[in-house]
Amino acid sequence: MSPDDQPARSAEGARPPSPEDGHERLEALTGWEAASQPPRKVLVAGAGGGFGSLVTHRLPESCEVVGIDQHEPSSRTGVGAPRGKLYVTPFDKRTCEDVFKREKPDALLHLAFSDDPRLGSHERYRINVIGTMRLLEHAAKHDVKRVVVLSTGAVYGAHPLNSTFLNEDAPLRAIERNPGIRDRVEADQYVQAWLYRRPEATTVLLRAAHIVGPNVRSPLVEYLNSPLVPIVLGFDPMLDLVHEEDVARAIILGLGCGHSGIFNVPGPGAVPLSCVLRALERTPIPIPHFLAYGAAWCLRQSGALRTEGAYVDYLRYPLVLSGDRARDELGYRPRIRLEETVLSARRV
Repeated sequence: MSPDDQPARSAEGARPPSPEDGHERLEALTGWEAASQPPRKVLVAGAGGGFGSLVTHRLPESCEVVGIDQHEPSSRTGVGAPRGKLYVTPFDKRTCEDVFKREKPDALLHLAFSDDPRLGSHERYRINVIGTMRLLEHAAKHDVKRVVVLSTGAVYGAHPLNSTFLNEDAPLRAIERNPGIRDRVEADQYVQAWLYRRPEATTVLLRAAHIVGPNVRSPLVEYLNSPLVPIVLGFDPMLDLVHEEDVARAIILGLGCGHSGIFNVPGPGAVPLSCVLRALERTPIPIPHFLAYGAAWCLRQSGALRTEGAYVDYLRYPLVLSGDRARDELGYRPRIRLEETVLSARRV
């Protein structure tokens, strides 16, 4: 069966409980209920992954959820199947636009990004940049009124000139030292241009800190769970980790936001890398910085390290986000405790 002929599949899943007593979920819904016109139907791009499925279950019962993904749902997710229907189709095919025509969503939530270092640069560019462009083009053509895009704080880059807390106006320095993240920076910049080019749509760009949780797979999570955990001798950078439940809450607040904007989504507090490794019971292997990049490449080739050598910068320099704007304009505050956030990065 060709990609253009991919059928829609219905995937109804039981709603998982909120992490504590439901207080956090109700708090997040405050922004949704306060919106003048809350979305009635949300199209979630990337709903087939573990985190995407989690978000579909966290969205309010009052809105209809339709998922779209370029791949079949992950079997590793503990959340279960995404809520509502799920269409499986490449975003650069006609069948993707057919979903917009058929479902007529009034909100688009874009989570469909990949940071998998095992994918070639061409494939990641197709997913992250071309996929973003096509989704936003379809949203414009079919009069989608609200758009929320989940970007990453990694676009700021781990850089020696970074300030202690990076706000949304900080330069995106990632590609200066890590060409492998160029596609994420380009996608982020495209959304920024869209935000100013399409003032009739409410567009929210969220830049999340390092997301951790049971349903998240990322270069940092892979690094923290590698058989060997190299660190750079003499460096102990602060890490900004945010729990997947807090990010889901920020997304709900973004969908209920009454105006466009760019917002950082930080965690409950920065913590030194050494403390994270101690909490996860990992044994660090100190490597001199002038050998670290080559050593990381060798470990990556041998399979002992699952991330790219370019991520060594994140083991040297801090990348901590300021959450002032999200707190003041979205009402976002991380609610998962720091200890629980750190421990959620552990894989058995």
